[in-house]
Amino acid sequence: MQNIFHISESWHDPLPGLNRTLLLVVFVLSIECLAFFLRNTIPLSPLFLMGIVRLIDIVILFYFGAWTFQIVQSTAVLLLKGLFSAFSAFFLTACLLSPTAEELFFRGLIYRRLRAHLGIGISMAAVTLLFIGLHFIFSRQIIIPLLGSLVFCLGYEVHKSIFTPLFLHIFGNLLIYLSPLIPFI
Repeated sequence: MQNIFHISESWHDPLPGLNRTLLLVVFVLSIECLAFFLRNTIPLSPLFLMGIVRLIDIVILFYFGAWTFQIVQSTAVLLLKGLFSAFSAFFLTACLLSPTAEELFFRGLIYRRLRAHLGIGISMAAVTLLFIGLHFIFSRQIIIPLLGSLVFCLGYEVHKSIFTPLFLHIFGNLLIYLSPLIPFI
């Protein structure tokens, strides 16, 4: 309990350079826009198409990003093996692929780049507005993405690791996904 409010002094994930950041932002947005415009011409369900696009986003962001993944890789592999065999495509897309792509993009790229130049408050506000905009398009929700984005940014600030907002986002989406099964939510 002693270290519950400890704030890390150094970032675990190095800040990508401006050129790399801009290239990744343009590339990810291009893939998302391409899928959006082609969604009616591709003979796949929209959920399956979104899953494929988010998986491509994750691969691109993992490969070309500047993150160091030092935390519990074997546990993540075991978790993924169990989830692949137990849950649906919706779970995979909404609770794993989308949060991972969104956190690498919003907190890992956009927030870190803005924070380096504009400070915490303005960066949080800008990323939160972008995050709300994306979620409003798909779900017409404002409050949950607003609160979620602020919590994810604060988690990133406290621990200086992309894993904190990533795990928070996955956990939050998991709660939303399982909420019909849990009587007190």
